Amino acid sequence: MLNEAGAARARREEASTDFAFLAQHVPIGVRAVIDAEGGERSVRALDSHVGLRRLAALRDAGGKAWLTAPELAAAQSLRADWERGQAGLVSGADWRAPPRGAAPRGANGQDAAMAARCDARGRFEEALMALAPPLRRAVERVCLYDDGVETLERAEGWPARSGKLALKLGLAQLAMRAA
Repeated sequence: MLNEAGAARARREEASTDFAFLAQHVPIGVRAVIDAEGGERSVRALDSHVGLRRLAALRDAGGKAWLTAPELAAAQSLRADWERGQAGLVSGADWRAPPRGAAPRGANGQDAAMAARCDARGRFEEALMALAPPLRRAVERVCLYDDGVETLERAEGWPARSGKLALKLGLAQLAMRAA
């Protein structure tokens, strides 16, 4: 059984030489993009949920999970709404998909995508506005911007280990709202 350092080393050795160090610290995936000539090619994509995994790994002095399942679910839901709200609309048509309307050039789903994006932004903003400003900043920095708790504490000028408590309080309020 490998410890954390051994697992990181194994990830580094399995990765391509270009991204070996990066792969040691964050998961790297592959996604398809369309290049300037219109052809599809694969590029590396970083996992956007590293911060949420870091939250799930927080432990108390007894080794139990610091955050409850509803608090983690609230963080995941907030992150998902934030990502949906940030996503831009695709301009043009998806030529790989069949037409969706009765006409040969049927609607390409832009209205539904815009509505989903607006709904997600509304849920996200409403959830954050329900929090007190210090709790809102804690949740934003750690859950959305993937800052560590220590970085949050330094930026806010808070004493050590207070950011963890502020984060827990903010996520507990979000979890109560969702229930």
